[in-house]
Amino acid sequence: MKPLIWLFALFSLLTVTREADVIASHDTVNVVDGEDAILPCQLKETFSSTISVLWKRNGTIVHLYRSKADDLVKQDKNFVGRTSLFPDELAKGNFSLTLTNVTELDAGNYTCEGRVNDLSGKGLVRQCNVNLIVEPKRSKGNPTNILGHRDNQNTDIGAKIGIVIGIVIGIGIRQSQRQGQHQSRHQHHYQHQHQSRHKSQHQSQNQSQSQSQSQNMIPVRVQDGEDTPGKKARKRTILRR
Repeated sequence: MKPLIWLFALFSLLTVTREADVIASHDTVNVVDGEDAILPCQLKETFSSTISVLWKRNGTIVHLYRSKADDLVKQDKNFVGRTSLFPDELAKGNFSLTLTNVTELDAGNYTCEGRVNDLSGKGLVRQCNVNLIVEPKRSKGNPTNILGHRDNQNTDIGAKIGIVIGIVIGIGIRQSQRQGQHQSRHQHHYQHQHQSRHKSQHQSQNQSQSQSQSQNMIPVRVQDGEDTPGKKARKRTILRR
């Protein structure tokens, strides 16, 4: 009996060792809030059939596939209607999970455990660890903002451009004001000169008229005892009367 017991124990140990043959991978996925994410898990080894694919996060079931169909009875309510595998790719070892409409609450570490049988019937376990990082939504004004730094750069550039434009406008306004003041002074000076010339011409004309009047007046010399022409005219008038 003892040899049979030892043989049975050795067989059990070998079976457990074969089923515990785990091949693990680690990936990180970045996604923007509101978009869809694909959590990768690819088995490179050749196998004959897929036993089950189980995706979990923090101990809760995200998605379960077994017996050639999805089994979502115990799926966490936060993932209902948002998860799916690639059925046509399962036979090729693609156990990747699609998670739609990702939110910040979905961020965290995910684990995929895929159980398959190789060509000899040996059981294999493929384990994938994926860290999902959810980034805030991108600004609509900056659709190319991928790393979250271009917004600040664009803001700095816009501020510098605004300062330069303000300086240029200020210089233009000052130059316009100076030109206006210069033109105003020039016009005032021109008007003053024009008034001075007009006044000088008016005075010259008055002097000329005074000189011509004085030249037209002919002085009459009257000797002592003689009547002036005015007295003579008055006498003639008296005599006629």
